[in-house]
Amino acid sequence: MGLQLEPAIQDILAKVREIPDVQVFETEREAETSLTYTDETFNPYIVVTFGAPVRAAYGRNIVSSRWDINVMWMTAICVAPIASMARSIRDQVNDKLTEFVPTDAGPLQLSGGANYGSANDLTDPVRYVSGTMFTFRHNLKNDISW
Repeated sequence: MGLQLEPAIQDILAKVREIPDVQVFETEREAETSLTYTDETFNPYIVVTFGAPVRAAYGRNIVSSRWDINVMWMTAICVAPIASMARSIRDQVNDKLTEFVPTDAGPLQLSGGANYGSANDLTDPVRYVSGTMFTFRHNLKNDISW
């Protein structure tokens, strides 16, 4: 497959979308009108972002750098009207994605540690945020025809 990241990204997004009653956005949340509401408060949502590939320090191919293993990362920012709900959604993301194996990749592993809970009380309604981060190896299939 070589350097085709999109299948792995779509696999991960599909896995996150298995979490019930949560909207999932890629990269950023669309305009305010894209949120759904119940009883005058917004429903929780997740914003998933993906980083660009970084060439791994190991796993270099002797034929071409196109077949080198890359390290990828992704974050999931869980937003809810209640802090405990944001943490619960984060835990569901962790459960769904830990050791999940997308196309042409290795298992996702919890990573980071810089994610911490926060609240945005500058706008109404208050949004509580809890995030998580994963790394995974990509470009594992070597489909060179000999």
